[in-house]
Amino acid sequence: MNKTIFVGDIHTKKFIPKSIEKLLEKDKDIDKVIFTGDYSDEWNGNEKENLDILETMFNLKRKYNDKVILLLGNHDLSYMGYPCSGHIYPDDQIIKMYKDNHELLQVIYLNEEENYIVSHGGFTQNWYDIINQYYEGTLKEKVDKINNDFQNINSEEYQSLLELLAIASVSSGSNSIYASCLWARPYDHLYHPFEIMIDQIVGHTPIKDTIEIESKKTGLLEQNIIYFIDTFSTYRNRTPYGKEEVLIKIGDTYTSVNLLGLVEGDN
Repeated sequence: MNKTIFVGDIHTKKFIPKSIEKLLEKDKDIDKVIFTGDYSDEWNGNEKENLDILETMFNLKRKYNDKVILLLGNHDLSYMGYPCSGHIYPDDQIIKMYKDNHELLQVIYLNEEENYIVSHGGFTQNWYDIINQYYEGTLKEKVDKINNDFQNINSEEYQSLLELLAIASVSSGSNSIYASCLWARPYDHLYHPFEIMIDQIVGHTPIKDTIEIESKKTGLLEQNIIYFIDTFSTYRNRTPYGKEEVLIKIGDTYTSVNLLGLVEGDN
Protein backbone atom coordinates (compact mmCIF):
# COMPACT_ATOMS: atom_id res chain seq x y z
CA MET A 1 0.00 0.00 0.00
CA ASN A 2 1.29 3.45 -0.91
CA LYS A 3 2.74 5.69 1.77
CA THR A 4 2.77 9.46 2.11
CA ILE A 5 5.38 11.04 4.37
CA PHE A 6 4.83 14.52 5.82
CA VAL A 7 7.92 16.38 7.00
CA GLY A 8 7.87 19.47 9.21
CA ASP A 9 10.05 22.59 9.13
CA ILE A 10 13.63 21.96 7.97
CA HIS A 11 15.42 25.13 9.16
CA THR A 12 18.80 24.28 7.66
CA LYS A 13 19.06 20.69 8.98
CA LYS A 14 20.62 18.71 6.12
CA PHE A 15 20.16 15.35 7.85
CA ILE A 16 16.42 15.60 7.13
CA PRO A 17 16.48 15.69 3.30
CA LYS A 18 19.41 13.25 3.26
CA SER A 19 17.39 10.81 5.38
CA ILE A 20 14.33 11.27 3.19
CA GLU A 21 16.40 10.53 0.08
CA LYS A 22 17.62 7.28 1.65
CA LEU A 23 14.01 6.31 2.35
CA LEU A 24 12.95 7.12 -1.21
CA GLU A 25 15.78 4.97 -2.54
CA LYS A 26 14.97 1.91 -0.45
CA ASP A 27 11.16 2.03 -0.07
CA LYS A 28 9.33 1.98 -3.40
CA ASP A 29 5.97 2.09 -1.61
CA ILE A 30 6.53 5.77 -0.83
CA ASP A 31 4.18 7.60 -3.15
CA LYS A 32 4.87 11.14 -2.02
CA VAL A 33 6.91 13.18 0.47
CA ILE A 34 5.43 16.55 1.42
CA PHE A 35 7.57 19.17 3.17
CA THR A 36 5.74 21.96 5.02
CA GLY A 37 8.29 24.72 4.31
CA ASP A 38 10.77 26.89 6.23
CA TYR A 39 13.89 25.42 4.64
CA SER A 40 16.42 28.00 5.88
CA ASP A 41 17.05 30.11 8.99
CA GLU A 42 18.24 27.87 11.79
CA TRP A 43 19.20 29.68 15.00
CA ASN A 44 22.40 31.71 14.49
CA GLY A 45 22.53 30.49 10.91
CA ASN A 46 24.72 31.87 8.18
CA GLU A 47 24.54 32.41 4.46
CA LYS A 48 26.48 29.28 3.51
CA GLU A 49 24.23 27.00 5.59
CA ASN A 50 21.13 28.52 4.05
CA LEU A 51 22.44 28.27 0.49
CA ASP A 52 23.52 24.65 1.08
CA ILE A 53 20.15 23.54 2.42
CA LEU A 54 18.24 25.31 -0.34
CA GLU A 55 20.41 23.67 -2.98
CA THR A 56 19.84 20.30 -1.30
CA MET A 57 16.07 20.74 -1.16
CA PHE A 58 15.75 21.98 -4.74
CA ASN A 59 17.96 19.16 -6.04
CA LEU A 60 15.80 16.64 -4.18
CA LYS A 61 12.71 18.08 -5.82
CA ARG A 62 14.27 17.99 -9.28
CA LYS A 63 15.43 14.42 -8.80
CA TYR A 64 12.05 13.07 -7.70
CA ASN A 65 9.72 15.56 -9.43
CA ASP A 66 6.07 15.08 -8.39
CA LYS A 67 7.07 12.56 -5.73
CA VAL A 68 8.44 15.44 -3.63
CA ILE A 69 6.30 18.47 -2.75
CA LEU A 70 7.98 21.61 -1.41
CA LEU A 71 5.48 23.91 0.27
CA LEU A 72 6.08 27.55 1.11
CA GLY A 73 6.73 28.63 4.71
CA ASN A 74 6.72 32.06 6.30
CA HIS A 75 10.53 32.04 6.44
CA ASP A 76 10.64 31.32 2.72
CA LEU A 77 8.22 34.19 2.17
CA SER A 78 10.73 36.40 4.00
CA TYR A 79 13.06 36.18 1.02
CA MET A 80 10.26 37.25 -1.29
CA GLY A 81 9.85 40.61 0.39
CA TYR A 82 7.81 39.92 3.55
CA PRO A 83 10.30 39.58 6.42
CA CYS A 84 9.59 37.72 9.64
CA SER A 85 11.59 37.54 12.85
CA GLY A 86 14.46 35.08 13.12
CA HIS A 87 15.52 35.17 9.50
CA ILE A 88 18.68 36.24 7.70
CA TYR A 89 17.33 39.01 5.52
CA PRO A 90 18.07 40.64 3.20
CA ASP A 91 20.65 38.46 1.52
CA ASP A 92 21.00 38.81 -2.22
CA GLN A 93 22.32 35.29 -2.85
CA ILE A 94 19.57 33.60 -0.85
CA ILE A 95 16.93 35.79 -2.47
CA LYS A 96 18.34 34.83 -5.88
CA MET A 97 18.30 31.14 -4.94
CA TYR A 98 14.59 31.35 -4.11
CA LYS A 99 13.85 33.34 -7.25
CA ASP A 100 15.77 30.99 -9.55
CA ASN A 101 13.96 27.95 -8.12
CA HIS A 102 10.58 29.56 -7.55
CA GLU A 103 8.77 27.08 -9.83
CA LEU A 104 9.72 24.21 -7.50
CA LEU A 105 7.63 25.62 -4.65
CA GLN A 106 3.88 25.71 -4.11
CA VAL A 107 1.68 27.15 -1.39
CA ILE A 108 -0.81 24.37 -0.60
CA TYR A 109 -1.22 20.67 -1.28
CA LEU A 110 -4.76 19.26 -1.36
CA ASN A 111 -5.74 15.61 -1.66
CA GLU A 112 -9.52 15.53 -1.94
CA GLU A 113 -9.70 11.77 -2.44
CA GLU A 114 -7.99 11.11 0.88
CA ASN A 115 -9.53 14.20 2.53
CA TYR A 116 -6.50 16.10 3.73
CA ILE A 117 -4.86 19.45 3.04
CA VAL A 118 -1.29 20.50 3.82
CA SER A 119 0.03 24.02 4.30
CA HIS A 120 2.68 25.61 6.48
CA GLY A 121 0.38 27.00 9.18
CA GLY A 122 -3.06 25.69 8.21
CA PHE A 123 -6.42 27.09 7.19
CA THR A 124 -8.53 28.98 9.69
CA GLN A 125 -12.08 30.00 8.87
CA ASN A 126 -11.61 33.74 9.24
CA TRP A 127 -8.65 33.77 6.83
CA TYR A 128 -10.61 31.56 4.43
CA ASP A 129 -13.40 34.15 4.56
CA ILE A 130 -10.85 36.70 3.32
CA ILE A 131 -9.73 34.32 0.58
CA ASN A 132 -13.35 34.01 -0.56
CA GLN A 133 -13.26 37.70 -1.44
CA TYR A 134 -10.46 37.07 -3.95
CA TYR A 135 -11.04 33.53 -5.19
CA GLU A 136 -14.28 31.89 -6.31
CA GLY A 137 -15.30 28.25 -6.50
CA THR A 138 -14.73 25.12 -4.45
CA LEU A 139 -11.84 24.59 -2.07
CA LYS A 140 -9.97 22.74 -4.81
CA GLU A 141 -10.58 25.53 -7.30
CA LYS A 142 -9.27 28.08 -4.81
CA VAL A 143 -6.20 26.00 -4.01
CA ASP A 144 -5.42 25.51 -7.70
CA LYS A 145 -5.79 29.24 -8.37
CA ILE A 146 -3.59 30.16 -5.40
CA ASN A 147 -0.86 27.77 -6.56
CA ASN A 148 -1.16 29.09 -10.12
CA ASP A 149 -1.00 32.73 -9.00
CA PHE A 150 2.12 31.91 -7.00
CA GLN A 151 3.83 30.85 -10.22
CA ASN A 152 2.93 34.04 -12.09
CA ILE A 153 5.76 35.90 -10.44
CA ASN A 154 5.48 39.09 -12.53
CA SER A 155 1.71 39.49 -12.18
CA GLU A 156 -0.47 41.66 -9.96
CA GLU A 157 -2.18 38.47 -8.77
CA TYR A 158 1.15 37.19 -7.48
CA GLN A 159 1.80 40.33 -5.47
CA SER A 160 -1.73 40.35 -4.06
CA LEU A 161 -1.34 36.71 -3.05
CA LEU A 162 1.92 37.39 -1.20
CA GLU A 163 0.16 40.15 0.74
CA LEU A 164 -2.58 37.71 1.74
CA LEU A 165 -0.01 35.10 2.74
CA ALA A 166 1.88 37.62 4.88
CA ILE A 167 -1.08 38.22 7.23
CA ALA A 168 -0.14 37.22 10.80
CA SER A 169 -2.27 37.37 13.95
CA VAL A 170 -1.67 38.33 17.57
CA SER A 171 -0.52 34.73 18.12
CA SER A 172 2.59 35.65 16.13
CA GLY A 173 3.05 39.12 17.61
CA SER A 174 1.04 41.04 15.03
CA ASN A 175 -2.09 43.10 15.72
CA SER A 176 -4.50 41.21 13.46
CA ILE A 177 -7.17 38.63 14.32
CA TYR A 178 -6.40 36.91 11.02
CA ALA A 179 -3.60 34.48 10.24
CA SER A 180 -2.82 33.15 6.78
CA CYS A 181 -2.11 29.51 5.96
CA LEU A 182 1.58 30.37 6.43
CA TRP A 183 1.13 32.03 9.82
CA ALA A 184 -1.71 30.30 11.71
CA ARG A 185 -0.89 29.03 15.19
CA PRO A 186 -2.79 26.53 17.38
CA TYR A 187 -4.72 29.38 19.08
CA ASP A 188 -5.85 30.63 15.67
CA HIS A 189 -7.19 27.16 14.91
CA LEU A 190 -8.80 26.98 18.34
CA TYR A 191 -10.79 30.20 17.99
CA HIS A 192 -11.36 30.20 14.23
CA PRO A 193 -11.61 26.52 13.25
CA PHE A 194 -11.90 25.71 9.57
CA GLU A 195 -15.51 24.82 8.84
CA ILE A 196 -14.75 22.52 5.90
CA MET A 197 -14.46 19.01 7.28
CA ILE A 198 -11.02 18.00 6.10
CA ASP A 199 -7.92 16.83 7.96
CA GLN A 200 -5.03 19.29 8.06
CA ILE A 201 -1.29 18.68 8.29
CA VAL A 202 0.71 21.75 9.30
CA GLY A 203 4.16 22.79 10.49
CA HIS A 204 5.19 26.25 11.73
CA THR A 205 4.59 25.80 15.48
CA PRO A 206 7.22 23.69 17.28
CA ILE A 207 5.84 20.79 19.31
CA LYS A 208 7.51 18.77 22.04
CA ASP A 209 5.04 15.90 22.34
CA THR A 210 4.41 13.22 19.74
CA ILE A 211 2.40 14.16 16.69
CA GLU A 212 -0.63 12.09 17.71
CA ILE A 213 -0.90 13.78 21.10
CA GLU A 214 -0.71 17.22 19.57
CA SER A 215 -3.21 16.31 16.86
CA LYS A 216 -6.00 15.88 19.41
CA LYS A 217 -6.27 19.67 19.90
CA THR A 218 -9.56 20.84 18.40
CA GLY A 219 -11.43 24.08 17.99
CA LEU A 220 -14.67 25.37 19.43
CA LEU A 221 -16.60 23.63 16.63
CA GLU A 222 -16.50 19.97 15.71
CA GLN A 223 -13.74 19.57 13.17
CA ASN A 224 -11.42 17.01 11.70
CA ILE A 225 -7.96 16.44 13.11
CA ILE A 226 -5.10 18.90 12.73
CA TYR A 227 -1.69 17.24 12.81
CA PHE A 228 1.00 19.64 14.02
CA ILE A 229 4.28 18.20 12.69
CA ASP A 230 6.99 20.78 13.42
CA THR A 231 9.07 18.29 15.41
CA PHE A 232 12.59 19.21 14.23
CA SER A 233 12.81 22.60 15.95
CA THR A 234 15.70 23.33 18.27
CA TYR A 235 16.60 25.53 21.18
CA ARG A 236 18.87 28.50 20.49
CA ASN A 237 21.94 26.30 21.13
CA ARG A 238 20.59 23.95 18.42
CA THR A 239 19.84 21.04 20.71
CA PRO A 240 16.57 19.28 19.73
CA TYR A 241 13.33 20.64 21.12
CA GLY A 242 11.00 18.11 19.48
CA LYS A 243 11.15 14.37 18.88
CA GLU A 244 12.35 14.62 15.25
CA GLU A 245 9.38 12.69 13.92
CA VAL A 246 7.72 12.51 10.54
CA LEU A 247 4.06 11.72 9.96
CA ILE A 248 3.32 8.73 7.74
CA LYS A 249 -0.05 8.02 6.12
CA ILE A 250 -0.81 4.49 4.95
CA GLY A 251 -4.40 4.08 3.85
CA ASP A 252 -6.54 5.87 6.42
CA THR A 253 -3.98 5.51 9.21
CA TYR A 254 -1.58 8.25 10.35
CA THR A 255 1.48 7.27 12.39
CA SER A 256 4.38 9.33 13.74
CA VAL A 257 7.86 7.82 13.54
CA ASN A 258 11.30 9.10 14.50
CA LEU A 259 13.00 9.89 11.19
CA LEU A 260 16.45 8.46 11.93
CA GLY A 261 14.89 5.35 13.46
CA LEU A 262 12.85 4.91 10.29
CA VAL A 263 15.94 5.20 8.11
CA GLU A 264 17.84 2.71 10.27
CA GLY A 265 14.94 0.29 10.17
CA ASP A 266 14.11 0.41 13.87
CA ASN A 267 10.42 1.25 13.23
